[in-house]
Amino acid sequence: MRPNPFRKYHGFIKGSFLNFVAFRTEILGWVLQDIITLFIMVFLWFAIYKESSNETINGFTYPQMMMYLVTASLSAQWIANGTTFQEIGQDISQGNIATSLTRPVSYRGQKFATSLGSVLGNFLIFFLPMALIAFLIFTFGLGQPAPTWHNMLLYLVAGFLAIVILDSFDFMVAQLGFLTNSLFGIFLIKSCIITFLSGAAIPFSFFPSWAQPVLEYLPFSGLASTPINILLGRYDWATTGIRLGVSLGYAILLYLLSELTNVLMVRHVESAGG
Repeated sequence: MRPNPFRKYHGFIKGSFLNFVAFRTEILGWVLQDIITLFIMVFLWFAIYKESSNETINGFTYPQMMMYLVTASLSAQWIANGTTFQEIGQDISQGNIATSLTRPVSYRGQKFATSLGSVLGNFLIFFLPMALIAFLIFTFGLGQPAPTWHNMLLYLVAGFLAIVILDSFDFMVAQLGFLTNSLFGIFLIKSCIITFLSGAAIPFSFFPSWAQPVLEYLPFSGLASTPINILLGRYDWATTGIRLGVSLGYAILLYLLSELTNVLMVRHVESAGG
């Protein structure tokens, strides 16, 4: 029987998940920060809608906008909480890169598997209970329609593609650490760009009309706008298929590019280390 090529990565996923469960209080601080930021956004948009003469702004009523922002915040708890960027930064700063490269597995593959373990922990421990509470409030408190089962399923598919896209992007950007020896400033710049261009901060309908179709076909749209709009039922079937197709294409392309940068990085380390 041909051995399963992915079996050797199971240990990285399991180890990362158990590590997350053991030190989950460390992540709680980031969750509280997101909750505080969300409350600020809620009151900010309340003031905007209160001063507006229209109940609907760019296709969103106030409850719909709140549902969008809450879903974006909750989605970020699992989609945007991979560990690849931080792991590479630690490997560079602590000098662990040589040890990682001597393992009989792909460096790119082990970082992706480790990130999946952390994502799984965030999904089960933080996202599911918080999402259940939020949608109960919106459905029974604000009268918003609950997501359908097929939209929830497609949301999970879009979320997985978003994880691959973001993890690949993180891996490629983190390679700059070999040139700068520091990734904190790069991390802040990356986070700001992704939050703004992915639709996590505001929906694309609030951007200029000429920018909206451009943003829809950038890889960043698959990180927030696509899964959120699918879950909230704002796309028809044709648009959902197109958006998922775009995300799938970027997921494959960026993962292949991240593998290429992995090869170039290994050559750089071998050359620098003699």
